[in-house]
Amino acid sequence: MNDFLTGIYQEGANDSQIDLDELREVIGSVSGIGEVRLNQIMDAIAAHYGAEETKQE
Repeated sequence: MNDFLTGIYQEGANDSQIDLDELREVIGSVSGIGEVRLNQIMDAIAAHYGAEETKQE
């Protein structure tokens, strides 16, 4: 039972991970969001989720 519940938990944890590169593309496609603002947004998101600094493209 423990293995079963651990497996379910792990599947949920894997599904909830955020792809920061994909998120960067989506936010960057919004009209009016320039590179500087995009970097600020991505840095704030990365800080919130405890990720390393975003890469500057």
